[in-house]
Amino acid sequence: MFLKKLFFPSLIFATIVIGGTSCKKSFTDIKPVGQQVTSAYFINEGQAEAALTTVYDVLQADSYYGYDINTLTEAVSDNTIAGGDDPAIFSIDAFTTNPTNPTIKRNFQQMFLGVARANFCIDNVTAMDVNKFNFPESKIRILAEARFLRALDYFNLVRLYGPVPLSLKQTTSIKPEDINLPNSTVDGLYTQAIIPDLQYAIANLSVDQAIGRATKGAALGLLAKVYVTRGDYTNAALFAQQVKALNKYILLSNYEDLFQSKNTREGLFEIQFASGNGEGTPYPNLVLPCSKTTFCYKKFHTPTPDVANAYEANDVRKNASIFYEHEFNNNSNPIIPYIYKFRFDNGFDGAANFPVLRYADILLIEAEALNETGYPSATALSDLQAIRTRAGLNNSTINFTVLNTKDKFKDAVLKERRVELAFEGQRWFDLLRTGKALSTMQPFYPNITAKNLLYPLPQSELDRNPNLVQNSGY
Repeated sequence: MFLKKLFFPSLIFATIVIGGTSCKKSFTDIKPVGQQVTSAYFINEGQAEAALTTVYDVLQADSYYGYDINTLTEAVSDNTIAGGDDPAIFSIDAFTTNPTNPTIKRNFQQMFLGVARANFCIDNVTAMDVNKFNFPESKIRILAEARFLRALDYFNLVRLYGPVPLSLKQTTSIKPEDINLPNSTVDGLYTQAIIPDLQYAIANLSVDQAIGRATKGAALGLLAKVYVTRGDYTNAALFAQQVKALNKYILLSNYEDLFQSKNTREGLFEIQFASGNGEGTPYPNLVLPCSKTTFCYKKFHTPTPDVANAYEANDVRKNASIFYEHEFNNNSNPIIPYIYKFRFDNGFDGAANFPVLRYADILLIEAEALNETGYPSATALSDLQAIRTRAGLNNSTINFTVLNTKDKFKDAVLKERRVELAFEGQRWFDLLRTGKALSTMQPFYPNITAKNLLYPLPQSELDRNPNLVQNSGY
């Protein structure tokens, strides 16, 4: 059993509200579109691209992939211990979160800011004459990228918060009846927004794009993850196989290289960070040991003993993922574990990308899906063995003699997902979709109940919107 300690000094994060601006400077060099009438703004391709850029920009915020996503998906799981001196983080970690939690509020608002900006971009670029673009295909590409990003935002929202409001058009009215949207349904969010948006992106994105942009492979991979989350294993396998068929992505031969480099051939989609000009992330400094950073303090999101023990002997992924050092780099202090994957530190302006999707994830999705639809599957076994071989592990026990039932094979895949993708924002979602969240966490937190499988909707949103209904139990 592990205990989740309460420690570490505070950092102040700006709260981002719907319609607000992002913290990233390079994008604020563009004249804000909200200061011009729409018809005067969308007059050429450059302005359409600028609107799209603001949708990407949302992902970088500290309240999203810059920091909060790991609090909401790793610290709440059996992978990490939340840190800092912030009661909001402690309550998330301990399953005592309430609707006034400020981390919940800012993350919820940031994700919906992404939806709002995507809607603004999609509606106005759709209305533009194709002759205003340097190349006719650019209009469709911009729309496809925006719809991929909207799908990603809604996929995160529905998995974290459940039946949130569904909005697929820009808001041009201030009438309460137009802006106070009711809860959608979980099924409606998938069938009316996430899946159609990704289908459009798949049909209209190319395999190769500029670094950091959504591609056909990214859209195929995200749709595979959507279907495995929905328990539609036939389609999950189908879209994972389409990613493989592109022949674009590989497993890097050296696992360590994933975190010594950025935008490798294993990455399908990464959130781009770069030191300087406000494009960096605080996350590396928050989790790396003192000897690897410019600031020394007790760190956030410390690995649990439970995840450290999940690695088999000689698994190269452990040393690439967890670094052991005396606390405060002082030999008189105890040795403790630190997250080590995010290497590019520069104070609180780090350059480490955040991996949203990589090829190892796709292989494990395919293995899980094929196991569900046709155990025993030779391809599923090959996928699992490939991941383990790259990790330096012996596959003598990874066969159908030992994994002699579908459930045993499924458990092996889930275990492999945990150590392969540790600290990459996947663990809590995996526990949720496999129905293992309560049974996994109750030995450590007896207070966890079914209500904790979703976060509460922010109280501030319910206060503004009388049509919004709180998640059950809050």
